Amino acid sequence: ENLLDVVLSATKGKKADFAFETAGSPKTYEDIANYVKPGGTLVLQGMLPVDKVSMPMVKIVTEEINIVSVFRYCNVYEQAIKLVSGRRADLMPLITHRFGFDEVGKAFDFIVSSTDEKIKVMINF
Repeated sequence: ENLLDVVLSATKGKKADFAFETAGSPKTYEDIANYVKPGGTLVLQGMLPVDKVSMPMVKIVTEEINIVSVFRYCNVYEQAIKLVSGRRADLMPLITHRFGFDEVGKAFDFIVSSTDEKIKVMINF
């Protein structure tokens, strides 16, 4: 689907108040401003694999789009380890697909090209 069409349909043509970038993909960073209305807010949370990306700054400035960044890992490792090790957080439902070690190539192909819903794809040793 065309994401802009989905956003316009869901917002009755007005675009979103907020758009969250959580994938850390240069492409989604470049496109995210297209989905918020003037005065809307971009929340940049995904960690990029590169230092710089292009963003439509004229659009962001002229439409007064706000940018908020979130460093989601800051100071949470110890808490997360305690939750998981104390079995207070069940992470197993997050694993949506499993591949054997001999299927590593197949697993990466699946991650890149599959349209299946996936959260975490595991490779078992």
